[in-house]
Amino acid sequence: GVHRASGLDDGGRPAFRRGAWRVFGLTPAGRPFAWPAGQAALGDLELGLKHRLAGPGPARAALVARIGLPTSTGPLRQRAPTLGLQLAAAHDLGASTVLQGGGGVILGGPRPVAGVGYSGTRGQAFVGLERRIGARASLHVQADLASRLVDGIDRYPGVHAHLLLGASRDVGRAGRLELALVENLRDQQATADLAFHAAFSLRPAP
Repeated sequence: GVHRASGLDDGGRPAFRRGAWRVFGLTPAGRPFAWPAGQAALGDLELGLKHRLAGPGPARAALVARIGLPTSTGPLRQRAPTLGLQLAAAHDLGASTVLQGGGGVILGGPRPVAGVGYSGTRGQAFVGLERRIGARASLHVQADLASRLVDGIDRYPGVHAHLLLGASRDVGRAGRLELALVENLRDQQATADLAFHAAFSLRPAP
């Protein structure tokens, strides 16, 4: 229904059986591969650190670092950590609108999973707008652009682009509820076609 209303490509998904797990493709050499169904695993545990570079005030900036520890299981199991670095900034555009943006890099791609390799270095950038509604709620729109995720799949796109539409609301003194819809804008065979984001975060008291 979302694709019919928006006119965006659905990647031929109505032709596939519903509720089926399907991961298959061709390597650049033309060899077929497929991931077995029914496998479940946990991903890496991530630790993050944020350091404010500028603000408070109308212009704010922060450096964000995140390390992925090799604690994953099953077919996702890794043997080395990964490191992510990002510079994020925000600037008030009047009393109720905030322009946000940033860019970053991920270093140390994971080992191949079921014959599919991951890029060792990956870049990402985003730009977004937040529109405050009253003192506790906001509407969000954000565009993301990222470089290649995996190697070894024939004609796999080298750039991924997403659009996020969402809303957030403060709950109590330290909580925030976030809901969003994420749509793939470039190639429906590259990443999740349509995704939903829901989160509840707690912020320490100042």
